[in-house]
Amino acid sequence: MMSGNNNEVPATERSPRSPRWDLLGWYKVDKDHRRFIRRLRILQNPYFAILLTRIYTDDTDRPPHNHSRPFWTMALSGSYTERVWPDPRDLGTSFIREHPRLRPVLVRQHEAHQIISIRGRLRTAVLAGRHHGTFYFWTPAGPVDWKQYR
Repeated sequence: MMSGNNNEVPATERSPRSPRWDLLGWYKVDKDHRRFIRRLRILQNPYFAILLTRIYTDDTDRPPHNHSRPFWTMALSGSYTERVWPDPRDLGTSFIREHPRLRPVLVRQHEAHQIISIRGRLRTAVLAGRHHGTFYFWTPAGPVDWKQYR
């Protein structure tokens, strides 16, 4: 939980080990003891990753976040809507992006986003690019590294 914030933030639990290199490894993130995502890392290394993800719920209960790598994603089943901040330093400017089934969408590393709704049983394929460090939650006070945000 972020210090100085009176808003309740769900407790986030991640798989205990999150290596940069993985082959057919499972990774999960739970919020308040409920599953948020479950991911099969078909192949992951610092240069690229091929992932299958099951997303169970939206993430509107916390600030938008970016990712440690750019990636292409495509809903294999279900669909979802996200809010995107092209420049997360400006949380006043965002747009809505739909992710219908079987349409590839590029998620840039510098963008912040939030999944705001899920329709159906959402499963996605992800082809991610080169790893570039950590990711951040973008708060009104500025970026907070995910490790400090928890």
